[in-house]
Amino acid sequence: MTFNEFVATRPITDNPFGDFVAEVQRNKDFPPVEKWAEIRDYVFDRRLRRGALAAAQSVWRAYLRAKRSK
Repeated sequence: MTFNEFVATRPITDNPFGDFVAEVQRNKDFPPVEKWAEIRDYVFDRRLRRGALAAAQSVWRAYLRAKRSK
């Protein structure tokens, strides 16, 4: 499972985690990523609002946990 596949299956919730999930799901130009640094660069390049980096990191960690459990 890729990060993009993982995010595609996540529900959009009313919290920072869900906000980042929504950003990725709605942005058809979100690149396929394999490393945290690529997501970090995306957040900085897009100048996402305050808290987006922490939210992105939460989503990345959830992805890593899910990937390990498979």
